[in-house]
Amino acid sequence: MPAPEPPSGRRTWTRLLPLGVAVLLLGAIFATVNWPRLWATLRQADAGLLGTAFLCQWGAMLLQGWRWGVLLGGDGRPRALAWVQLLHLKATFFDVFTPGRVGSDLYRLAVFPAAERHHVAASLLAMRIQGLAANLMVLGMGALLAGGEGRVGHPLVVLTALAGLVGLGLLLWLARRLGERGVARLARSDGGRAARLASHGRRLLAALAELADHPRVLLVSWFIALLFVVWSCWVFRLVGEAMGLHLPLAAWLVGVSAIMVAIVLPITVHGRGLSEAAALFFWSGSGATTEQILLVSLGIYAIHLLQSLLAGLLVLPTGAPNRHRESESPAENGSSR
Repeated sequence: MPAPEPPSGRRTWTRLLPLGVAVLLLGAIFATVNWPRLWATLRQADAGLLGTAFLCQWGAMLLQGWRWGVLLGGDGRPRALAWVQLLHLKATFFDVFTPGRVGSDLYRLAVFPAAERHHVAASLLAMRIQGLAANLMVLGMGALLAGGEGRVGHPLVVLTALAGLVGLGLLLWLARRLGERGVARLARSDGGRAARLASHGRRLLAALAELADHPRVLLVSWFIALLFVVWSCWVFRLVGEAMGLHLPLAAWLVGVSAIMVAIVLPITVHGRGLSEAAALFFWSGSGATTEQILLVSLGIYAIHLLQSLLAGLLVLPTGAPNRHRESESPAENGSSR
């Protein structure tokens, strides 16, 4: 018997809550803005640097698509990189409207056949874990580079980055142990729903174990994750220079890493409000105005929004995954023909 769905009112509040939190946070931040100075900063923005940042952001998106393609290849099934990139670009359309960037993950899962979704889910989970670890590592490196100067170089920032990395490792270990126990408990339960959940759990754990058995895949994707974070810092710096915001390298490394962590937290839509608060916390007091910092954060979001719209609306249909692979037997690709 299917489980009852939550009341429609509760579902509506659940969907609107991330948007409401973002509006409240942005409202509190905009209340401190000097509007004449904001418009003056915007009018003086360097259009050439903004255009360069827009073009460079495409490179960041391609790096993410490449990384996902590497992780997808962990199951030994070759997939055309061009198809993976197109699918990744289309999926980003849903990121700018959903909390924690979950929209692209759901879209990618929906595109693949059911027989492959556990491996796809494992690759997406690995992407998130690697991305979080890479941002924490760059955050700590930037704080060390700052040499104890200002907020970005405060020892607590280094300790937070180290604690985050250790905590992430412990969380993964704990999640694996609890997952294995949960699957075993569900398998002993009566009822079709519990059996289905146990089956999905076993297959997801097996897909994650399969990825862990390919250290070269994880190493290459980890290198790309670090490259993506550094590349994103460069894009932020271009937008900052366009707005007259001149910060040392350490400030960009720390601030951008913190912003990227805020964006993937499923609290507000695309991290709005949280990312602006993180930018203001790390960059205020370094000769930068609130208006410059706010325009940099919103300028990056505008670039993401425009690129996601272009990718979602203009990229040709991606088609079925099996059409873009090297020839496989019907038993391998799940086809009965």
